[in-house]
Amino acid sequence: KSYGLQVASLAGVPKEVVNNAKRKLQQLESTSHNRAPETTPLQSTLDLAEPQTDPAMELLHSIDPDELTPKKALDLIYQLRKMSK
Repeated sequence: KSYGLQVASLAGVPKEVVNNAKRKLQQLESTSHNRAPETTPLQSTLDLAEPQTDPAMELLHSIDPDELTPKKALDLIYQLRKMSK
């Protein structure tokens, strides 16, 4: 058994990414039992499209905490909380 997904989760990989990987793994495992091994590389069978970015995460990455005033930090917390709903 592989523990890669558990390690990814512990390493802080976003839950959405881990959940997508779990679904894809289940999909691959269920189809691999029903047919002979494929000759194409695994990468060609996976959907490796760029994940959609979360606006809240983009906002967090754009913040320079050393430049925030206490009021601005509080405003950002409220803004992030509103975005999460």
